[in-house]
Amino acid sequence: MIRLIKRRRAIRSYVFKLSQALPRRFGKKNFYRIEEVTKSAGGANLQMAFIAYAHAIFCSRADFEAYYEQLGVRRTYDDLRATVSRRYFGGARDFDAARVIAATRRTNDGDYYESGIGDAGA
Repeated sequence: MIRLIKRRRAIRSYVFKLSQALPRRFGKKNFYRIEEVTKSAGGANLQMAFIAYAHAIFCSRADFEAYYEQLGVRRTYDDLRATVSRRYFGGARDFDAARVIAATRRTNDGDYYESGIGDAGA
């Protein structure tokens, strides 16, 4: 149970905090390299135990699979993205880093504007 809570918190921090740290450090992109995501997460003091979720959120399938295949990890890109998409994107798995960044940008008052659609004041 504790691990589940830690995983949920880590994923939330990747979606909301890492999505803001990546473009500040590396510019806005559709996909980031594994090294960029790892470096940004570490620099933002985010939980590293679940970094595979961050890689699945912000990296391309090809980069993810090339990296994790070497490690012999059984979790797949689709499995990890399914978990994230159910919670944050209404089940849509075709998101890229740019969409996550746009959907989680902060408003002027510091709150997150989660939908990324329309006017933040609406």
